[in-house]
Amino acid sequence: MTASGYAEAEKRIDAACRSGAAELDLRHLNAGAVPGSIARLRWLKELDLAGNGLTTLPGCMAELRALDALNVAKNNLSALPPWLETIEGLRTLDMAYNQCQTVPEVIAGLRNLHVLNLSYNPIRRLPAEMVQLESLRALSLQGMIALEDPPPAILARGLPAIRAYLSQLRGRGGAPPAPRLRVFLCHSSNDKAAVRRLRAELSNAWIDPWLDEEKLLPGQKWTVEIPKAVRASDVVIVCLSAGSVNKAGYLQKEIRIALDVALEKPEGTIFIIPVRLEACPVPDRLSEYHWVDLFEAAGMGRLMEALKAARS
Repeated sequence: MTASGYAEAEKRIDAACRSGAAELDLRHLNAGAVPGSIARLRWLKELDLAGNGLTTLPGCMAELRALDALNVAKNNLSALPPWLETIEGLRTLDMAYNQCQTVPEVIAGLRNLHVLNLSYNPIRRLPAEMVQLESLRALSLQGMIALEDPPPAILARGLPAIRAYLSQLRGRGGAPPAPRLRVFLCHSSNDKAAVRRLRAELSNAWIDPWLDEEKLLPGQKWTVEIPKAVRASDVVIVCLSAGSVNKAGYLQKEIRIALDVALEKPEGTIFIIPVRLEACPVPDRLSEYHWVDLFEAAGMGRLMEALKAARS
């Protein structure tokens, strides 16, 4: 938040009050909050609040009953306020690039909504209640790497297929149908910190990561349990670093076990995914597998795409 950004927002609101403007552009001011004076613009049709570092939308905005389009993209919103449902004429809502882990409940009540952009939010599933948006004509879900329900095949077919799927899901009580993907994290002890961070990112509604320090019970023999865990996994992620690729130890044995299990899988199955934690050579025995560089900006997204493909 900057004082100058907030002051500029107030200035533009005052100007809109004097002119009676139906549109108000407050984009990228980094205002940090919406000035209360915005409640004076009860005739406002379009409001752009993108890029302001907002964590909430104030109750004074409930006065904007004439609002037709609202853009709150590129903020820090994790939810939307219940009063939004009172804006009955709202037809376009853009909330891309926010921090929502679930679809805000109030959205299901926006019965006149035509366009909804949820792209680049860490949302895990679309609730069955969204089928109530009977007027919806466009739904954007780009870059949602955590989304596992509806399945990718349904998403690829567009809004009609999504609507049909959610209708069926609602009939089943909204329960997601698919089991969690079992993912074994093969790694060197030297990379434990980075692998813990990876495990945290993977621990969502549809992935069950297997990390030895969490899954092994006191008294269990790791020489017995780890091979069992590899065989029971749907995917094995082999974490590689400059310090691990040439290091002798149990990591090399885990890789051998995974390669043996991979031979039993049908052709084309995604089972072994080499993941480079940093720039390093890939061992020859893994070189036939396409690897992902987790240290690159797009690395996590690419890994999630591979895991979704392995699950389908």
